[in-house]
Amino acid sequence: MTLNSKPPNGFSQRLNRRPLVRWLFWLGVVGFILLFSWLFNSYRGDFYPPLGNNSPWSLAFWVSEVVDWLVFQLDPLFDAIKWFTQTVLNGLEKFLLWLPWWSVLALIVLPAWRLASIRVAIFTGLAMYFIGMLGLWNLCMETLALIATAVLISMALGVPAGILSAHSDRIDNIMRPVLDVMQTMPAFVYLIPALMFFGIGTVLPGSWPRSSSPCPRQYG
Repeated sequence: MTLNSKPPNGFSQRLNRRPLVRWLFWLGVVGFILLFSWLFNSYRGDFYPPLGNNSPWSLAFWVSEVVDWLVFQLDPLFDAIKWFTQTVLNGLEKFLLWLPWWSVLALIVLPAWRLASIRVAIFTGLAMYFIGMLGLWNLCMETLALIATAVLISMALGVPAGILSAHSDRIDNIMRPVLDVMQTMPAFVYLIPALMFFGIGTVLPGSWPRSSSPCPRQYG
């Protein structure tokens, strides 16, 4: 027995020996908390005092202040990111719309045949032809350009981050929890900061949330 070890508590030992008493004890604790909460809520009317959005004690006040400061101070950076993303997206979209439909089919079916199988290639060609027959070819090319832009952004961010983390344990320990959280979050969660910093549109709110999901996979 070490010098720093503490003797076990007698009350805890008695609870551990009697499972029924232990369950009744914890049920009593939960019941007391619920009863006290009900009495407190009935007396005060609410658990928390009402706070206005302009109150310095309100969390919404500080979040709004931080967002306004970032938008004002980092406006040139956000404009540069928006210009770069818009240039890449518009260039890919114009290129795909400039190509004839049969060349786009060939560029999609041939890699599917070489990388997968002839059945996958036939299914891919029929699916793309069906989209054209529905009159949705232009919208399909716009979506394809959006996805391609998101893939390029995720590779540009994820590959260098993975290389840096492979050479530094400190960077890896910092980035891995962040990327684990990013993998558990839905892609639509990233629309909130994108809308706050870049505004409404398909350029940033459309491409950056889509690039956030594959970015941790590029890192790994």
